[in-house]
Amino acid sequence: MIPFREKRQFISAESKTLDVRGVCLPSDLSPGCLAFTNSFESYPIKFKDTYKASAVSSITKILTTYIFISDRDFSENPSVKEDLKEKCIELIPVTNPRDHFIFAINSNSYAIDFKSLLGKNPSIHSSAHIHPSAFISENVYIDSGVTVGPGCVIGEGTYIGKNTIIQSNCTIGCDGINAYNSSITNKLTMMPHFSGVFIGENVYIGSGSTINRGVFNMTMISNHCILGSNVLIGHNASLDNKVWLSSGVLVGGGSHLSECTKIGLGAIIRDNLSIGSNVNVGMGSVVYKNVLANRSLIGNPARITPKLSAGPDF
Repeated sequence: MIPFREKRQFISAESKTLDVRGVCLPSDLSPGCLAFTNSFESYPIKFKDTYKASAVSSITKILTTYIFISDRDFSENPSVKEDLKEKCIELIPVTNPRDHFIFAINSNSYAIDFKSLLGKNPSIHSSAHIHPSAFISENVYIDSGVTVGPGCVIGEGTYIGKNTIIQSNCTIGCDGINAYNSSITNKLTMMPHFSGVFIGENVYIGSGSTINRGVFNMTMISNHCILGSNVLIGHNASLDNKVWLSSGVLVGGGSHLSECTKIGLGAIIRDNLSIGSNVNVGMGSVVYKNVLANRSLIGNPARITPKLSAGPDF
């Protein structure tokens, strides 16, 4: 196996039809990447960073990328293997690509370079107001004017921007639900979470809310967002500036909410959706497919409705 070191870099595929996810594993002897894919509909593979350059460790030379691929896709694309090998991409056919990727990761010791992840040295600003009963993990960056209320838990890899308010009993930076029974070990197994949570400036997070840290990409809460009490944000979800979430809203992992979107009380946004800017979702709605900008929806399942306002202008 490829040994791990603290420096690492996350990768993804540029192609929209090829879902390749993994981590780069630089080491003294064998710098390379380890990844997996559950589909092989597009070729060639072109990798790109999923972080801005300033937030990623620099890797000058990658010797080999190892991609676990399903047996079926491998057998249906016999000519691809040799072509990719010339580009230092080695395909490894297996029954369950994700299973083998996780097994390979967990079979090695690894450490996350939180300085690169956060883009700053982990620290707590002297003007931040941290309640004595709050638990702040190591490798957290908290900027000036931040308030963290009683009973909060802030996990490793969390960045909190200026003047953000986090009310009581919030959990920021915990692992999302990503457990399954491994076909290799026959045990309950967790997908490793390599990333963290980014919270911008002037954000309000209501009491009892939970924000899961990312698996490969940061879970993102941008500037001037308002989250009511008991909101749940799944891993890798992202909220653009000025998103309003009323109490009890659930945003599934990997979903993206664009600027000025407003979600009403108790609404559910399923995972891996794209919600356009200035969208309003009425209370109790269940959104199960992508939504274009400037739409209003309500119901279960949510359907387009004449313009409504799910939250205040701010």
